[in-house]
Amino acid sequence: MNNDITMNPGEIIFLLGAGASFDANIPVSSMMLQELEDKIGENIENNKWKKYKNLYYCIKSGIQYGFGITNKSVDMNIESIINTIDELLKSYEHPIYPFVGSWVPRLTELAGKEFENIKDFRNLILDQLKNTWMKIKHDEVCNYYSGLIKFQKEYEYPLSVFSLNYDQCLEIQCRNNGVELNRGFDNHNWSYKNFDKPNDSIAPINLYKIHGSIDWELKDNIVLESNSTIEKLAIIFGTSYKLQYIDPFLFLFYEFRRQTLESATKYIVSIGYSFNDEHINGILKQAIIKDNSKKIISIQPLTKSENANQSEIDDEKEKLCVKLGLNCFKNIIVVNRTAKIFLENEISKEYFMQYQDKNDIPF
Repeated sequence: MNNDITMNPGEIIFLLGAGASFDANIPVSSMMLQELEDKIGENIENNKWKKYKNLYYCIKSGIQYGFGITNKSVDMNIESIINTIDELLKSYEHPIYPFVGSWVPRLTELAGKEFENIKDFRNLILDQLKNTWMKIKHDEVCNYYSGLIKFQKEYEYPLSVFSLNYDQCLEIQCRNNGVELNRGFDNHNWSYKNFDKPNDSIAPINLYKIHGSIDWELKDNIVLESNSTIEKLAIIFGTSYKLQYIDPFLFLFYEFRRQTLESATKYIVSIGYSFNDEHINGILKQAIIKDNSKKIISIQPLTKSENANQSEIDDEKEKLCVKLGLNCFKNIIVVNRTAKIFLENEISKEYFMQYQDKNDIPF
């Protein structure tokens, strides 16, 4: 490792998507949906999921029909199901309710009185999310997250990590390695001021969990650090309703926007992010438009081997350009690696400096 390589504060930020935790045995959203369907279809005694089978397929078919009539494809996953359930539960309070002639008769039949079956089904899914899908059974499975800790020590400046995940992989690794991690909480109360401290008290790693966490509780429109009940779990589902008027969600999203737009930021490193969130993509697009020298480095496995050919990499870059709605082929770097391999073996200052523009290299 070349210790003479220098990087400036704020030069690099990280964005973690679901694929970042896949190697820690946390399923991605599409896998959660498949497991849900498997549970609903299991022919076993006392299957608590089976009673919601018809309700689930009624909701799913409605989503597919809605996209089909506008000739759009739908990326069906657990988020699209929960997002639709949340909209249905608004019922009379939904702003478009006065324009809806009537509920689909089949939905009315399956939803139960005051939509109690839909509420119960939602809580069952969230219980599965918190206590099964997001549960870390052995701390060792997320040891590879310590690559971020190792990099921060080499980088020597506070590191900003933005996460779209609800899991606690990074929290576990920081705790096990004795590294202070700032999530914005002080005595279990969240405040934006905890991200704005004097230099001598700044934590090595600042973690911005944009969509919440399985250990956050929403109580009276205030988010607390707590082992929450399912009903009060402070997380955001869905891809179309990510912006919330309450903190910390509004602040965290704004902070992602602010830091990506900073002139000091040269590298936005996404690990396991699928580029399917229109709000996050909009921020990335805005950052590139403002400063065409910025690089988005996407760490994602394209093939089973580590050796993707150039045409495969170029095809992926083209897809990302389409998703971002921007002609930014030269700004995107696709790295064919899993999160585990990248964080264990490759992350370093020297690794990122290979992508530095020649005009930025000091004489």
